[in-house]
Amino acid sequence: SLFFCSPAFSQSAPVGAIDLAGWIKGADGAYTKAFGESARVTLSSPPGGISTTSTALINTPKGIQAMDIVKTAAVDVGRVGASVATLAKRVGPVGMTLTAVSLVCELTDICNVDGVFNKFTSLTGGDAIETHVGWCVSNGSQIPCYPDKDLRSVVQAANACFSANPSNCEYGDTEPRYTGGTLVGANYRLRFKSDGSYTSPIPATFMETYTPPAATSAPATTSDWDSKAALLNDDRFIPELINKGESVPSGAPTLTPDQKKGLGLESKPTRDSSGNVTGREDTTTEIEAVDAGTTDNPGRVIIKETQTTIKYDINNNQINTTTNTRYSSQPQPDKPQQNFEIKFDEVPPAELQ
Repeated sequence: SLFFCSPAFSQSAPVGAIDLAGWIKGADGAYTKAFGESARVTLSSPPGGISTTSTALINTPKGIQAMDIVKTAAVDVGRVGASVATLAKRVGPVGMTLTAVSLVCELTDICNVDGVFNKFTSLTGGDAIETHVGWCVSNGSQIPCYPDKDLRSVVQAANACFSANPSNCEYGDTEPRYTGGTLVGANYRLRFKSDGSYTSPIPATFMETYTPPAATSAPATTSDWDSKAALLNDDRFIPELINKGESVPSGAPTLTPDQKKGLGLESKPTRDSSGNVTGREDTTTEIEAVDAGTTDNPGRVIIKETQTTIKYDINNNQINTTTNTRYSSQPQPDKPQQNFEIKFDEVPPAELQ
């Protein structure tokens, strides 16, 4: 199962590391985008490119600063079907757009029936033809017609070997029979019980126009969805999954480059030992997100803080420049975004001496 991961520290994470909301590694080895309030997701490059924007709170010399950080990834379309099936089971057709519901029906035999996803079953080939009522069949010497029987019943009525005692024949198999590309009936075979051999194909003809049997349906089960998941691997479902907050499998996410935030300019005069102004010192502070994703922590970034100080003389000529870099960290949230159960040992309080 997949869980939403809020921005958090890892005990093994390097200084300044932040695990962005949402990017987690699934049990199957796929990186999965699990949506939540802390991550805003868009289809950045249709049809299969997604991005997530997570707001990180960063400790800086200017106080806690909020910074939006974007990571992108390509959707793993070969795994989308499982997410579609999960969404469909969770919300049903009434919780999905008409476009998505129609696409499910187009790609599978699971369709909307009065607000419920039903799996349809249709007889095909010989199985469907055998249900037709009204046949004229050859029994080897005659071609009797039966207007009120299906094919199996007709074959049994027309062939004397079924009424023999003991009977040595049984219904064998059926295949459609065509004339000039038009379906006109079937060829059936009898099977002999004594040695398992079959007769040559025997013709049978429709008495009236053939009408295929109507499909039957029943509410789709979990196994139905599981068996059809591969058929739902279609990038047209990606917007639906995003809009409904369903997990979307993807490849490894990468950080959009050059994500920086300036924290302003601080200027102060420089003085000599007598207190006279000799120039000024300008310091700019900037924070930058650096990709630090790993196989197990695909959403990880490091926040690099850079302070650049430029000194000028009294005539505004640049004297020198110094640059200091450190790694900022994210403050712990006041309230945890996940529920934890904490138990304390019931130990009586110790007496203070």
